[in-house]
Amino acid sequence: MMLKVVVPVITALAAIFVFRQLNQEETFIPLSKKVNKTYDYVIVGAGSAGCVLANRLTENKHVTVLLLEAGPDDRKFPNTSVPGFAEYQYHTEVDWEYFTEPQKNSLHGFDENRSSWPGGRVLG
Repeated sequence: MMLKVVVPVITALAAIFVFRQLNQEETFIPLSKKVNKTYDYVIVGAGSAGCVLANRLTENKHVTVLLLEAGPDDRKFPNTSVPGFAEYQYHTEVDWEYFTEPQKNSLHGFDENRSSWPGGRVLG
């Protein structure tokens, strides 16, 4: 029984340690040095689809792409890189805190018959 608890905890702690070691140095260029007056493409939302689209567009070296994300720097939140820790991001600054519309025939145990609908506010 104890092994079922210890192994996931050790795995999660190892993932956080590796994440922190790989992300110790600042990799961002100051905004004043990287903002252009014009871009060929502007992508709003740096979720998984936005990041993939930006990556594909920048394969052409003659194309400029601006990728915008409303969320904070995700390196402040190492748990965002560990899939099993997703529930610990709910109701934090990396969650949009969406809720479903009130339901007539379901969610009777929830406040106002509405359910939380988490959505990430970080890259990827």
